Amino acid sequence: MVSELREPMNNNKAFHRCGWGFQGALFAILIAASVIQAQAQNYNLATGDTSLQINLGGANPGLSDWTVGSVNQLEQEWFYYSVNGGSVNSIDTIAPWSAPTINGGISPTLSETYASTSLSVTTTFLLQSLNHSVAQLGTQVSIQNLSGASETFNFYQYSAFGLGGVPGNQEIQVYPAGTSTLYQYSTLGGGYYTEQANTGVGTTVTEGAAINNGTQLGLKNGNPTVNFTDPSGLVGPGSVNFAYEFTATLAPNSGIILSTIQTVPEPSSLALISSGLLALSVFYGRKLVLKKV
Repeated sequence: MVSELREPMNNNKAFHRCGWGFQGALFAILIAASVIQAQAQNYNLATGDTSLQINLGGANPGLSDWTVGSVNQLEQEWFYYSVNGGSVNSIDTIAPWSAPTINGGISPTLSETYASTSLSVTTTFLLQSLNHSVAQLGTQVSIQNLSGASETFNFYQYSAFGLGGVPGNQEIQVYPAGTSTLYQYSTLGGGYYTEQANTGVGTTVTEGAAINNGTQLGLKNGNPTVNFTDPSGLVGPGSVNFAYEFTATLAPNSGIILSTIQTVPEPSSLALISSGLLALSVFYGRKLVLKKV
């Protein structure tokens, strides 16, 4: 059993674009394998040997079944928010919804906007297959305060991964401590899962992680606002879950953009992340910004 996480590779070098000629060649080869399917509010992004299920709302909203090389790595992932210390709610409770914007090709994307008279949240997902055993998901979230008054937002990304298709025997660590980079790995082997969050001045980021007991770390509709403190040391082993919390106060008619990059490698493939990120660098390179609507 793994008892201590060694210092991971610096993944920042991974976030560089490949040349347009290289992307064009890959596009010509792989476009036939890149698929986006939709049924009701359920969508499938697929490229290379990776695919991802997205349910935009309803009884069971969220991302699931992120397969890499036919192995499912993800049980559930979704987004929640609270305003001015109010109750936690799933973003799909914000209505009305827009029709999703979908683009296929080698880097399939899906964007959805949930908007009311006081709040708008747009999520954009970009899926990449870097090679036979490494996949990455870039997520960008745009939050707009339309209320006309200053509001404090807590925005959450909840995740439950089971690397190698096995929910148990998982461990989580934020490394280095106090940063917005989180690692998860299976004590049975199966490579690292890595997530990096990108924010800027004016937003705080904290993580919460625990053995999964069905409470989703408190992130369920109607629950009180959740405030996380970064986990110290390792969490696990066991069936674990975690969440990122982004906190920011937005002036009237202003907004922020948050982004994360998630990497799911398979055994002995962590070093292959540096082979190139393609279009995901667009997500990672964006700083959080304040802007007028």
